[in-house]
Amino acid sequence: VRMPLAVVTTKPLVFAEPIVAAVGLSQYFTGVFGPTLDARAETKTETLGRALAVCGSPGQNWMVGDRSHDMVAGKAHGARTVGVTWGIGDETELTTAGADHIVAAPQQLPYMMLGAGNRRRA
Repeated sequence: VRMPLAVVTTKPLVFAEPIVAAVGLSQYFTGVFGPTLDARAETKTETLGRALAVCGSPGQNWMVGDRSHDMVAGKAHGARTVGVTWGIGDETELTTAGADHIVAAPQQLPYMMLGAGNRRRA
């Protein structure tokens, strides 16, 4: 199963793109989305909206993140949300923000998305 992937970050784009390239991941992503240095501050919800306009599929989107604002942004755009606990946020923060799924290790993510993709937390 192939699905377009995008990096959606609050980190300014001028920093985010080189980081993605430096770790050798550019080839896997349709795009990297973040605010520009000269732009007004934008929310994660706004940045996700820009990414979805380029590579989203209505009703088929996932937002994977490690903070509550990632879950809020995903929910605002009707995406399934996955909270990951190997980043900054913890399970309590992610669950409180409404994460549909919680994943504890990176290698679990593709299996959860493919196997549990049609189920949401009640």
